[in-house]
Amino acid sequence: MRQIYEKKGRFAKRVNYGVVLYYNNRYICAVFRNKNKDTRPINKQSTNGSMKNSTAVICALARDCAQAIQKNIPRIEALRKTFSECDVLIIENDSKDNTKVVLQDWAQKSQGVYVICNNFGTITIPTKANGKVFPTCTYYRIEKMARYRNMYLEWVEKQTKDYQYVVVLDIDVYWFSPKNIAPIIQKAPEDWGAICANGKCQRSCFGQFRYYDLYAFLKRKTDKINISCSEEIILQDPYTAVFSAFGGLAIYKYTAIQGLRYQALPYDDEQIEVQCEHINLNAGIADRGYKLYIAKNLKLNAFVFEIPYRIKLFVLKNKHIKSFLVKHHLANPSPS
Repeated sequence: MRQIYEKKGRFAKRVNYGVVLYYNNRYICAVFRNKNKDTRPINKQSTNGSMKNSTAVICALARDCAQAIQKNIPRIEALRKTFSECDVLIIENDSKDNTKVVLQDWAQKSQGVYVICNNFGTITIPTKANGKVFPTCTYYRIEKMARYRNMYLEWVEKQTKDYQYVVVLDIDVYWFSPKNIAPIIQKAPEDWGAICANGKCQRSCFGQFRYYDLYAFLKRKTDKINISCSEEIILQDPYTAVFSAFGGLAIYKYTAIQGLRYQALPYDDEQIEVQCEHINLNAGIADRGYKLYIAKNLKLNAFVFEIPYRIKLFVLKNKHIKSFLVKHHLANPSPS
């Protein structure tokens, strides 16, 4: 048995189960209808992995991440081929490693890649924060992030090209798949204004993966920000509507964000001084009547603890080592 989509005209009707039989040189399909019918328009655009006659720009911030950029350049170049025309804009600041050189070399070799380098003299994350405030949730950090992100929004607005999509990427992530972007856009609900990645991150060497970027996540507008790394976002549907998210990669309809700006808005919490800059932008998208979705198949790994597989397998099979790791929250109680 398997789930089947029954097509009638422009609509696809989802049914729970069907039996497919091969008899007398032909297939016979018996369909059992689902009481909870799910009908939605079928996008007539091809879902073969390309979006012809569509234009986009990929925007990212970069600092001290030369190695990650080198790994992600091929993925970004593959993503660019999804669209008929796709530019790249990287806003770099204050890097001490080889980031500036890597970006400038990329811009010279690849047409449509633009790099703006700055030396503002800022630090990435304050080593200390006032009281109980998390260093990543301070006004200092978020105001800076909002200011840098607004640089690429302002750049996009000044271009003469008619971009249909803006893709925002954390360029220092461990891995993301460029192959899924086109079908995810093409199959999305028609009211989407932003589609965010189902980002994951690994918090310890043998730990399970958790949802990435909880600071930007709100299921509903009235929810409280919860940045606990133990929080999991369970996605059962291909597209889950939420009020705010990012996940390391987000695709925006340009009409949904044109004229909007990131801001560092105060937040009433002793550990969180200001909202994540993505929340304010996503609120503006909602105000325009668009919806934001997390796409289950838009997968991204923000970071992982790399360890040789054979070593990991040996450790997890040793019950004494495993019990020690579980006790100190360095491994999952369940088998990997």
